[in-house]
Amino acid sequence: MEEKIKQFHETCGGDVADVAALFHALFPHKRFNPQTLGKALGIAEEKMLEGPQVKVTLDQLQHGVQTVSSEESMEVKVEVIDSFISFVREEKEIEAKQQGLELDEAWASELEQRLLTNVKTDKDLMGHLEGVRSLHESWRQNCDDSDESRYPSVVAGPQVLSMDDVFRMFYSRLLTEDERSRLFLRPNESPSDLLRSKLEKFRNKADSSIAKLQRERIVWLMQQATGVEINESCLCDLEKIRELDERICKRMDENFSNKIDKILKDVSLGPSPVRIQLVETEIVKSITGSADEMSWNDFRGYQAVALYACLRALAEENGEQGTVGGLIGSSLKLIKATRRKIGDRFFRKKWLPLESNPDIFNELGYQIGLPMSVSFFEVFGFDPELLALVPSPTYAVLVCFPITPSYKESVDNEASGGEVGAGAAPFFVHQTVGNACGTVAMIHAFASIPAELREEGKGGWLYKFVSSHLSKSPLECAAALEEDEDIAMRHNELARKGDTNVEKFRSGAEESSFQSVLHFICYVEKDGTLYELDGMRKAPVARGSSSQQTLLQDSIAVVQEMMAKSDNELMLNVIALAKQP
Repeated sequence: MEEKIKQFHETCGGDVADVAALFHALFPHKRFNPQTLGKALGIAEEKMLEGPQVKVTLDQLQHGVQTVSSEESMEVKVEVIDSFISFVREEKEIEAKQQGLELDEAWASELEQRLLTNVKTDKDLMGHLEGVRSLHESWRQNCDDSDESRYPSVVAGPQVLSMDDVFRMFYSRLLTEDERSRLFLRPNESPSDLLRSKLEKFRNKADSSIAKLQRERIVWLMQQATGVEINESCLCDLEKIRELDERICKRMDENFSNKIDKILKDVSLGPSPVRIQLVETEIVKSITGSADEMSWNDFRGYQAVALYACLRALAEENGEQGTVGGLIGSSLKLIKATRRKIGDRFFRKKWLPLESNPDIFNELGYQIGLPMSVSFFEVFGFDPELLALVPSPTYAVLVCFPITPSYKESVDNEASGGEVGAGAAPFFVHQTVGNACGTVAMIHAFASIPAELREEGKGGWLYKFVSSHLSKSPLECAAALEEDEDIAMRHNELARKGDTNVEKFRSGAEESSFQSVLHFICYVEKDGTLYELDGMRKAPVARGSSSQQTLLQDSIAVVQEMMAKSDNELMLNVIALAKQP
């Protein structure tokens, strides 16, 4: 077995993608992501996040196979390793053939012209561009064009101007079957990266017809998407491009970096989408401010943002060492590093939606210190005989429902007003990270049980979090929750056990303001008052009188009222935290 593993390692050269594929084949019932694969191999998570450049040593590979096979009580199949050795060899041969390819200039010019024609005539793309253009027209009619925080590229996310992603799609439609064979492309392989690498040498000659066609394609798409007209010749004004890069770098200095760090950590500014928008605004200001200092045609304000997006598209297509890539590479790296900070803060440890399932909540709860004397129970219906199936006493009622426009409007209106709820309100945590609502609701539920029951969970995460934050503000509690890697990891492990479509959720490019599939709130009773605890709100909301004996019934009455006010028929699920019978 060790000899086979050694042979595989020699063949793949420690390529982490090949190693991951082997592990998926050897252990088909186990899910591997960068974190779990790294743990098996003995490679730190931070290192695994570096991606394709990670190289796995022979010792790490052997250790990983032995570790997982022991955990799964599975015998490693030698024939699987043999098949992967053959597969990797074939892949290496194809890669060698592709690397040795050279395109002649005539074919390169034909491909570039074909790409321009396809982009201009694609109906699906035109439909998308119309939507983006309408966003820009609305902005021009309703907003002050000097306010960078209202720029469409900030409000709708930087993907509005990420033209390289659009172009990548068109490369896949560019070639005939004969041309795919000439390029040694596999049956389902996208030609995007290969074509871009082969066209680079032609595109980086600024005075070539191929480079001019590329610039024409980029400025056409920008004009269609945003209404900003840019002459393609501006994209080869090398002195001006170099000056713009230098000025942006000067603005994005250490003080800029420190300011970004403060914005991302300051939960008082709002939930994660608000802080992301503030960071994007600072990036835009560094571009517009730099352009304002230059005398370069009429590139001011949003026109400067559009120009830089075109330059970025050129740099992405033609490589970092290309003509434009080499000129704006420094500022582009700083912008990407700033956006990586957003990812590290909010998306690398992205919270997945937690299923409204008492089994999931109990498993997570007991892992983090929920006392064994209490449990979450399903509420099967609102009729008295069904409510009677829930053990008594009930300490908290959790409601899971989709966020409707009317509900979000009520939250937004409340957030702009004064403090909500009574002075002696229960323990409350703001939710500033999307999809953390299930764990936030569990914290609220735990904090509502009698003190003697909480003591049973002493030493657990819930007890430590609540007891150490009793005197803290909801925002301070939110900041602590944001920083806690351990609870985010535990939450996500349990989320994967439910019906959450993890891959679909992870594929989302941006996190919008709590636009997760479902949202949890919690009802508790304190001092004769029923409180609604919703981390999206500013504070606990008093919903009338109640008692521990009637908490379940009183909560359901409020829920039924909410259902009656909903825009459409509201589908929801209810679970209750109660004493074990």
